[in-house]
Amino acid sequence: MVNDTLPCTNEVSLTIATESLFSTPYSSTHLIVSNIFNNYYSGQSYIGSIFPAETQNKYQQAIVEYEKGNIESNQQQWDEALGHYKKAVQIYPNLIFARVNIPLIYYQNDHKLEAIKEMRYLLKKYPMSADIRAALTAILWSTGQKGEAKSHWVSVAGIDDRYKNLDWIQTKRFWPPKIIMALDDFFNSK
Repeated sequence: MVNDTLPCTNEVSLTIATESLFSTPYSSTHLIVSNIFNNYYSGQSYIGSIFPAETQNKYQQAIVEYEKGNIESNQQQWDEALGHYKKAVQIYPNLIFARVNIPLIYYQNDHKLEAIKEMRYLLKKYPMSADIRAALTAILWSTGQKGEAKSHWVSVAGIDDRYKNLDWIQTKRFWPPKIIMALDDFFNSK
């Protein structure tokens, strides 16, 4: 976790800090940092003691692209959403929600193997992400890999119980319909 009294002085520290900040969806730290980036502190340079200005700008640009992707996803404009999520990751590689949404759209567009490959890669990078594990549960279940799907779900249940709520997944995480249906199939199989 980032100690907010000590500035990150190099790129390695910054990468470790941001990976831990954004490893779980909508964590309180994520919301705090988002508020800081959005001038929650009335324009004070509080966040400057944690993140360099260049990183702040990149993060803000990436969030804009991520939100554009969410809007396009909500309108089922999958290719446009994918483009925005990829651009967000290009700007700020540790923006985990944008990274996870990319394979979700692969799955939506019937590129299941590509989705699984990317999810497994992300899981190695962010092993405590309930978002990745919940999505991987649904994808694996839909491709007949039931045992592995169940083991990922056990981890999800221990990390974040919001993923039991399909409405939350659809309205707050903006998952595409096919992955939501796959997770619903998993829920209904128990």
